[in-house]
Amino acid sequence: MRRDSFNVLFFIKKTKLLKNGEASVCMRITVNGARVETNIRKSIEPVSWNLAKECARCKSRKSTELNNYIEESRIKLHRIYTQPII
Repeated sequence: MRRDSFNVLFFIKKTKLLKNGEASVCMRITVNGARVETNIRKSIEPVSWNLAKECARCKSRKSTELNNYIEESRIKLHRIYTQPII
């Protein structure tokens, strides 16, 4: 099976805020037009989210941990995608 396109997108759900006022961070994986969305069980204040960079803006501990988690997830997914199919 040949894989042509692959994309990972992180976004927040502003329409469904949590009780503490934060928004859930979600991940969308697209392979050849087939999409899968999942909640990564992390949250952030909507004003702290950078839509263009798909990460948190602030330098707080929580934001830094979230950004590290997002980057590690992105790297792991790209490694899985680039592994040869046996």
